[in-house]
Amino acid sequence: MKRIFVIVALAVLGSGLYAESPKEEGSSFGAADLLEQVPGIGSKTASELTLAERAKLADALSIARQERMYIGRAAVASFFVPGLGQIMIGKPLEGSLRLVAQAALIGGTMAGAHYLLPDGFDSLLGDRSAMRDFAASGNMVELLPSWGVMAGGMTLALLNAVFSSQSAAAGARDNVDTGRVRFAPSLMYSSGRMGMGLGFWY
Repeated sequence: MKRIFVIVALAVLGSGLYAESPKEEGSSFGAADLLEQVPGIGSKTASELTLAERAKLADALSIARQERMYIGRAAVASFFVPGLGQIMIGKPLEGSLRLVAQAALIGGTMAGAHYLLPDGFDSLLGDRSAMRDFAASGNMVELLPSWGVMAGGMTLALLNAVFSSQSAAAGARDNVDTGRVRFAPSLMYSSGRMGMGLGFWY
């Protein structure tokens, strides 16, 4: 039992690494779940598995890998473009709202930071000697309000991206758990990493 469990666990870990996605909380399908997909193999060693049992286990691994990739892609998409992951998993309204919120946060931050710049500061940009004189005169403190708005706005934008990513992952996981999204076993081709190695996997 322990030997086959370890083998399946390593296979699950490998499928998660190939998905190239961040680890999600509560990510479904561990080694124990896979063993349940093929009744009767829990007490067997790897060498005792029949060809049919190996095929069923490979099918279960294929589906588990696709589920991980589906959840991971939604999470990554919504981190880099908040709302995109929600749109990908069939939640266009939530996705649109998060996308608009991110655009408003970034746009408002940039506008506010520019508005709070000292008068005439724009004319100093590109003029090194003028910038040195500005810094030497002790006027850099006048930039603090603008920097504060920029830092605060970017922090809020980052938080929105993180929460959007988590929400997209949860939505994708719910789609899988409820059966709204189903995957079939498939043989996939890999060109390896960094251009090295060829292989096929389920």
